[in-house]
Amino acid sequence: MNNSKGRILIIDRHHNTLAPLLSSLEDSGYAVTLALKLEDAHSALFEDDIDIDCTIINVIEPITDNIYESISSLIPHTDNLKTPLLVYSSKLPPKVAETFYDLGVFQIIEKPCSNKNLSEMLTNLVRLKKRTALSTQNTTALYSTLMDNLPVEITILNNSFSIIDYNLAFKNAYPGVSTGENYFEKCCGDDNLDLTEHPISRAVRSGNTEYGNIVITENENQRHYNIIVTPVINQNNKIDILLIQGIDQTSQIVMEKKLRRQVQNFNRILKEQDRTTDYLISVQKDLQKKGAELEKLSITDYLTGINNRRKFNEAIKSETLRASRYNHPLSLLLIDIDDFKVVNDTYGHPFGDIVLKSLTTVFQLSTRETDILARYGGEEFAIILPETEYETALVVSERIRSNVEKRKLAASSGEINITISIGLATIASENIDPDKIIQLSDECLYAAKNLGKNRVESINLS
Repeated sequence: MNNSKGRILIIDRHHNTLAPLLSSLEDSGYAVTLALKLEDAHSALFEDDIDIDCTIINVIEPITDNIYESISSLIPHTDNLKTPLLVYSSKLPPKVAETFYDLGVFQIIEKPCSNKNLSEMLTNLVRLKKRTALSTQNTTALYSTLMDNLPVEITILNNSFSIIDYNLAFKNAYPGVSTGENYFEKCCGDDNLDLTEHPISRAVRSGNTEYGNIVITENENQRHYNIIVTPVINQNNKIDILLIQGIDQTSQIVMEKKLRRQVQNFNRILKEQDRTTDYLISVQKDLQKKGAELEKLSITDYLTGINNRRKFNEAIKSETLRASRYNHPLSLLLIDIDDFKVVNDTYGHPFGDIVLKSLTTVFQLSTRETDILARYGGEEFAIILPETEYETALVVSERIRSNVEKRKLAASSGEINITISIGLATIASENIDPDKIIQLSDECLYAAKNLGKNRVESINLS
């Protein structure tokens, strides 16, 4: 992590909404600290010996009074730009957004926003912070860097609404712009007939920061903007300049419309397939129920809601140590979905995800509460059976294999069957090596694959 581009704190208390963003940032070379609780975020910001370059919090409606206290507690009172705080939320009421900015929030990002765009915003912000930190002695260079690197369109107007300065993002949005031009004539497109309720007009009337969403139409093309206008008042209580921040929401609006159409199509399909509807609803409810029980994102598979590879590694070490201490048998199943690549290639990855979730349900229903189920890899699963002798483990393996084979899934071409191959290893000794039992199970799984799939191969060293 010492060679990372920076460290970003992600606060997400709502079932891993921002997990894809975490992976995207880590793939880009950033160190990421994830906080599922507000206490963890406070520790990372103010107590732990780490340097957080930027913080983003996922805010879910309904907005309560507690959120203001939470937001305020995340912003250093001495310098609210030391660790800029970004709020990621659906469209907020103007008063809520105004309160957030008054508390010191650096930027509000409106959902939906692609993981790529979110990652680029955070990357630009961290890059900006590091660059500006090196040029604090040169005010002109700092201002230029700030203006040119902010992804938000920044415009500065005089009290006659003439443009006196702007940043690179604004110039890219309006290629022919130049200082001295009237903002309304240059930047309001064909919609500049009635501007009385434009955020700029309201800011002039109120003398306060005003917010609003506007639509700019040019040659039948529309752009959607979230506008923030801050008047700068002089000692004579007159407006000297107007600072305008414009956030282009066009891609998000287009995406929202596209998603709405997809949902409508999906609902139409569900109405035509009653059995598929009932099944998907039951899976959704089951996953939501299990999602509410997740305590640690770091040990949970984001798709299936069960333990991930990291948790499995911890559990197999713990269970082999306990089995060795009391000289009890321990069984391990390694499971692989047969021809899963063919399923993905034929029906698409979304259907492949449905298969993984469906088989997870089969495994959970076929094992005990004391058994430990984990997603071992892409289409591989592992089940640890503590204190389970070979004969019992073999019965469990066959039951799981049979239950999967009997389960039917609704695909685009009709109902299909999925099969699995299982490798079973049972060991009972005073010194069980976790790597050894994994190796034996893997060898049995390999044999099951080579012998025709849809079968259980096993070894008993008890």
